[in-house]
Order: sequence, then structure tokens, then C-alpha cells
Amino acid sequence: MSQAKEGETTLEKMHRKFTKEPLIPIGALATVFFLGAGLRAFHSNQPRKAQYLMRGRVLAQGFTVAVMCFGGYMGIKPHDRPATYEEKLEKQHQEER
Repeated sequence: MSQAKEGETTLEKMHRKFTKEPLIPIGALATVFFLGAGLRAFHSNQPRKAQYLMRGRVLAQGFTVAVMCFGGYMGIKPHDRPATYEEKLEKQHQEER
């Protein structure tokens, strides 16, 4: 996880995170748009339009979750684990120096 930088304001933090992963806020905004429009259509007694917009919300939400999972997967670094016991002992010996 990234640490907040010293003296960083909330807007600066949002800008930093949005520029690092721009697809997540885009997907979240699309989800909110489809949800609001779908609820408005449902309230206006337009069931076909509401159903269409709710399906769009599900797709936008799925896109956002997929991008988050992909970003998490790409952020995983392989462990620096020794293959043998001898390598483990050698690494411990080097760290003691």
C-alpha cells in the first residue's frame, strides 16, 4: 500500500491516485451515472429504460471491479524466497554482516 506523502492535501492525494489508476474513477463515475439515470427512469415509470440503464450499471460496476483486481494482481511482487535451505542460510549470513 502506498503511504500518504508528508504535507499532502486531500486534493493532491486524489490527483496522485487518479493519475496512477485512471480507469477506476472513470468506472466509478460511470456506475454512479447509470445508477442515477436508472433510478430516475424507474421513478418516471419507464421500466424498459430503467432496465437498460441498470444493466449498464452492472457492466460499469463489473468493469470497475475487474480493473481493481487487475491492478492488484499487477502490483503483487514475487517473493524473494530462497529455493534451497543452503541459500536461506547464506542469505541469513549475509544479512548478519
